Amino acid sequence: MQHKFLTIALLLAFSAGCGSSPSQNTAQTPSEKPAPSQAEKKKPVALPPAPPPEAFSAAEQKPAATLQKTPTGPVSPTPPPGMTIEKADVGSGAKGNYGPGIITTPVSTYFRTQERISFYIQIPEFIREYKFEHDLKGPKTNEEFMEKIIKKNNVHLPDLPPGHKYIYDPKEEQLMVIKPR
Repeated sequence: MQHKFLTIALLLAFSAGCGSSPSQNTAQTPSEKPAPSQAEKKKPVALPPAPPPEAFSAAEQKPAATLQKTPTGPVSPTPPPGMTIEKADVGSGAKGNYGPGIITTPVSTYFRTQERISFYIQIPEFIREYKFEHDLKGPKTNEEFMEKIIKKNNVHLPDLPPGHKYIYDPKEEQLMVIKPR
């Protein structure tokens, strides 16, 4: 419900800046100012900006996380022996990892675009909304993240290859992938 309100507010904000230019409007003199529209009178509520993505490739891998308790913070997940943990990124999914070709390149681009939308737009936006509602604190556990962020907002996570698993890191506030080495 709130993300629909934010979408409408953003559309109103963008449409407010798309008025006609003075060269197109001949009825006004240069000294006259047009009356402000309703969209200009109502200003949307701004959320904190999204963190910019560092890189769009899966080549950058985070080192294996260790189980560390901080005095005031949550616990980071620890991968089982023989597994590594890295940030869920474009290329993590099972689909879209095809070689170059006249057919496979557009198919790969399609699946990678879906992953990019999920990982860089939807999930960060829903985490910001969750933090806005919960005193600027993110989900504390993987179960809470999956229930309150993924299931509640009907986010479709890309399918992972066999042996891979999604896990939320509350310390980093990032969706991670545990995979075999």
